[in-house]
Amino acid sequence: MEVADQFFNEKRVQNDNGARSYGWFMSQIDCLFCSDIFKSKQALHHILTYYEQADAELRFGLDIFLQSNWARKSALAHWKLFPDFDQVVDSQECLQSEHAHPDVASCCVHESPRAFHFLVRQGIIRSCYYSRFGHSLFLLAFQKNALETIGYMICTMSPLHLLAPASVAEMWDGRSILQLAATNSVVFGICWEKVDQMPLDLGEILQEREIRSICRFASMGLASRLYHRGIDLADVVKKDSSLWLEMIRYHLEPTGF
Repeated sequence: MEVADQFFNEKRVQNDNGARSYGWFMSQIDCLFCSDIFKSKQALHHILTYYEQADAELRFGLDIFLQSNWARKSALAHWKLFPDFDQVVDSQECLQSEHAHPDVASCCVHESPRAFHFLVRQGIIRSCYYSRFGHSLFLLAFQKNALETIGYMICTMSPLHLLAPASVAEMWDGRSILQLAATNSVVFGICWEKVDQMPLDLGEILQEREIRSICRFASMGLASRLYHRGIDLADVVKKDSSLWLEMIRYHLEPTGF
């Protein structure tokens, strides 16, 4: 009842029509609960479609419900998501078999960008969250090369989130989101706009493997900006002449970065 009370207090509905509207609004909330929105992708898509087709007044009420602490806490509990890397490390859940069914949010990362964007916009989840398997939602999108979702994630993250480890799994060797981004020209370009103005020691953050990868796609402009941040790509290329061929091959292809 608290959600509906807040809705009608803000709308200041005090007449008989408002009383009927109160009952009608509660029936809509009941539909949300009955649809089990935190356990089913199908139910989430139903709610998303319902929300997009709702009129302004109903959408206002649904926003209050979806942006409530209850909705956020319920999502974290049902989907077993973790807000930051430290909480993932402290949890034993990430030791579960990765063959178990992924949560709804993790599925939406690469299967339904529309639904994922909706969850983030409503504040139900954040792009920097981690799944119960110990992987960041970013890593899930990165593995599927879901560039639309990756771009949206980075835009909604703080620069510091890009420096957090992408996964607890040993195979990822503690690599940060920014380090993973260095293997993809498009993703690194988006990340670079976030970190370029930060007073970071990129020479400490980007290791040799990342710098070698950047050499393959770096433009003169990016190389110059990196040079002024303490990373000289020319030194790396001098040590490995094969990088020249890769650079030439890459720049013969159209690129937006």
